[in-house]
Order: sequence, then structure tokens, then C-alpha cells
Amino acid sequence: MRIYYPNLADAYSAISASSAVSTLPVTNVTHFHKSRVWRTGTSVADEYITIDLGSSQAATAAIIFAHTLTAGDSAIQLRKSTDNFAANDVLVGTFTWSSGPMLLTFTSTSSRYWRIKFTKASAGVSRDIGRIFLGTYTTFTGLPDWDGFSSSPIDLSQTQVSEGGQDYTNQRSQYRDIRLDASGVSTAQAADIKTFTETVGAHTPFFLQADENATDESGEVFYVRLKKLPARDTDGMVETTLGWQIKLEAKEQL
Repeated sequence: MRIYYPNLADAYSAISASSAVSTLPVTNVTHFHKSRVWRTGTSVADEYITIDLGSSQAATAAIIFAHTLTAGDSAIQLRKSTDNFAANDVLVGTFTWSSGPMLLTFTSTSSRYWRIKFTKASAGVSRDIGRIFLGTYTTFTGLPDWDGFSSSPIDLSQTQVSEGGQDYTNQRSQYRDIRLDASGVSTAQAADIKTFTETVGAHTPFFLQADENATDESGEVFYVRLKKLPARDTDGMVETTLGWQIKLEAKEQL
């Protein structure tokens, strides 16, 4: 399991962009609702978001989420700078395009100024990004087999039945409830999960991969919020140390 937090982009001191539609500003990429997007303008092909963290901060991952970038767009990059890109402009890594979440992980590196940039297929089109992540991640390696990964789709649509028996449905969005159960978790990893849950609580969304090596749904990057803080129950001994049971329940954010 891999958890991406904290999100340094949400604690920015200044954020700017190459262009934006006035009603959909770049600050929307730090809003908790992924549907509240930043939309580029239609006058230039090269677009970017610049984040000033106020001081040099270390990062190991970046995520572009809920976007409309296409396979025709190119040079989707994360860059860093010591002087707000006046003279110093260093490539950290290049994202592999995907119609879903785009994840970039890299060796820990620090900077005050960060930039996500891309080149649109043409200047006259716009692109949306709903959420970005910049920060570090924790990988819970060496866990015994997860007792279960569950993805339960929830449809928010509402249906009423008329006097004649016909159904009239107000179509709404769908989301997924995610559940991960583990047993035999080490004391050290249980402590890490405790610290994590105390930080995000049931109020702050975060990014999660159930299995970062999987190619099925369990390997997907989910944008979620904890439904409740997970209980930590003792689970006998794992070799010579105490083991724990962890049950993590999260709700996909829209």
C-alpha cells in the first residue's frame, strides 16, 4: 500500500499559471473538490502551473488528477528552480500520459519553486486539471498479504416513481467506497498509520494506491477521504513482535 501525503501544493504561499479562464482560476487545483478545475486559455500552446512553497521543501512524487490532457499533448513535465525559473530551471521528471491519473515518482529532491508544464496539441484548445499533488509518499512494504481489497461503486442518482408506475431518475455522479483490511501489521507500520490518520483525520483528502505494483483496479491512484479513523487491533505475534490488524475505509472524492 502506498499513501501520498502531505500535499505541499495545498500549503502553497503563491501559485500562478501561464493562462486561465477567469471563472476557473489556477487556485482551483488546490481545492478539495476535483470537479472544481483550472482551465487554461486558448492563446498559447505551452502551459504551466508554478508553485512557490515559500521555502525549500523535499518531494518524491507528483500527480496530475482529473484532467483533460490528451495523447496529442507533449512534454508533460515536473520542473524545479531556485530563482522562480529566471535562470535556474531543472527537469525533475516527465509524466507518462494517461487519460486517468498521471503519477510521477522520483528520488527525493528539494526546491522552493516547482512547475508542472505541458505543451498542448495546439494553442487554440483549452485543458482542465482538477487536482495536483506535490509531496512525499509512504510505502508500507513487507506487509503480510492484505486480507482484502474492496471497491464498492455508489450511484448518487435518485429515482421517483410516478402514479402510473414509471420511473423518473435524476442522474447524478458515482463514486467508490474503498476498503483495505490487513493483519499481521508490524508495530512500526501500525505507528506510521496512526501518525497518518492523526494528520488527515476524516477531513483531509489524500491519494492512495492499494497495490502500487498492480495493473488492475487495486493499482489505481485513488483520491479519497477516510470515512472513519481506522481501528488498530492487536493480532497476536508476528515472529517475535506484536502484530496488528488494520481496517481502512475511504470514500472516493468527487
